Amino acid sequence: MANFNEKLAWERLHQMQAENVTVYSKVVAMNANDVLVEVEGLLGSIDISEFISDQPIQNLMAEELPLKFHEVDSDKKRLILSHKKALVVSKMKQLRVGEVVKGNIKEIKHFGVLIDIGDVIALLSIAEITHAHIDSPNEIFHVNDEVKAIIIDLDFERCRISLSTKQLV
Repeated sequence: MANFNEKLAWERLHQMQAENVTVYSKVVAMNANDVLVEVEGLLGSIDISEFISDQPIQNLMAEELPLKFHEVDSDKKRLILSHKKALVVSKMKQLRVGEVVKGNIKEIKHFGVLIDIGDVIALLSIAEITHAHIDSPNEIFHVNDEVKAIIIDLDFERCRISLSTKQLV
């Protein structure tokens, strides 16, 4: 009977992942690298890097957290979830393509600028910075600069927000 219930639980998890459902689960254990939660009677893990929290990770014990599925593999009995993805998707639902946002530059890469627009990171790609050619975003921006940009894409499947400053002109 236990195998039947486990099989049914895996089927439900596969379905929830396919439907991109947000689940809520309490932290039941933790170690140095990950946190364990229970979903549909099965233990799942969340890598420490997949958390966004104002408080130390140790304070999350017994807390109920919103989670998104990262991997559901019934063959390998592996259930991996993400707290960060659930929070990003929740924030993305509050945003709209065409909306102007302000944020601070967190990182500058060769391909663009990563901007914190309120607890989520959005990408301003090098192609969307200006109509003029630039070799590097460093020519225009510095870390911690405040930037005003327009949202040009919200990719819920990949949890990505794309921005443009050149479309503001």
